[in-house]
Amino acid sequence: MVAAACGGGDETSTDTGDGTTGTGGPRLAESIEPNEDFTSWTITLPEGVTFHDGTPLDAQVVANNIDAYRGAYENRSPLLFRFVFQDVSSVEVVDPLTVQVAMARPWSAFDWALYGSNRIGIMGQAQLDSDDCGNELVGTQLPYLDRLTYQPIPDVAGIWVSR
Repeated sequence: MVAAACGGGDETSTDTGDGTTGTGGPRLAESIEPNEDFTSWTITLPEGVTFHDGTPLDAQVVANNIDAYRGAYENRSPLLFRFVFQDVSSVEVVDPLTVQVAMARPWSAFDWALYGSNRIGIMGQAQLDSDDCGNELVGTQLPYLDRLTYQPIPDVAGIWVSR
């Protein structure tokens, strides 16, 4: 993903709907649940998801990504998302598959900010730490996607003629 923490952000590892009900939901997380007053959110990850470089999707890389979005990760200076995530006061790794996100004040739409905007995604640690993270992409091997094929279209003008 070209993440907004790198200064870009048009490809994402989340999805805004299930195709049948129109409701949004996380695609990489098992769950994103708030406490009763929306001052703390727990992100639970599934086991066995890896990035295409073979590294695991774990709580530390998710925490590092959230910190990058909020401007609290070394060498990352997001321009827009530091304002979106300004109410995040801390991000803590609880265990290898659980992240706890504390808020400075109640934020009932935090889950929507993660997946509903379709602008936030999780990049692999190697991409996050790269000096050229907008070009050295490390995405996940999505558990529901076996293969993706890109087919170049050399004559862009001709695409409309062939349809």
